[in-house]
Amino acid sequence: MKFGALILILGILLIGAGIYLLVSQPASGPSTAIPNTTNNTSPPTGTPKTYNINIMGYTFSPSNLAIKSGDTVIWTNLDPMAHTITSDSGTELNSSSLSNGQSYSHTFSTVGTFAYHCSVHANMKGTITITA
Repeated sequence: MKFGALILILGILLIGAGIYLLVSQPASGPSTAIPNTTNNTSPPTGTPKTYNINIMGYTFSPSNLAIKSGDTVIWTNLDPMAHTITSDSGTELNSSSLSNGQSYSHTFSTVGTFAYHCSVHANMKGTITITA
């Protein structure tokens, strides 16, 4: 009788283990995974960058700069005389008069080309080109 009870207990354990394995396994059939909806057709924009333009010898250096939307440009006056950073269109850039050692910064968010000049010295010109 003890042997029969042992077989009965082992049988119940085996059946229980089989049921556990059947229930704990994922169902077969169509995948239930959530599809990746990220659009990988365009490269990531990356971290915004900062660019420096020096003002010296009555010039902007560099005078032409290509950057991405979200980037910042800092102009620093290294000349002994005052200069400004003023948009040719009068809308995007408009610094006060910068004395020696002073800076002006602007973060560009609009794609396009922005021509600028020094309102004190009309021959000083520069261009910032912004891409997406």
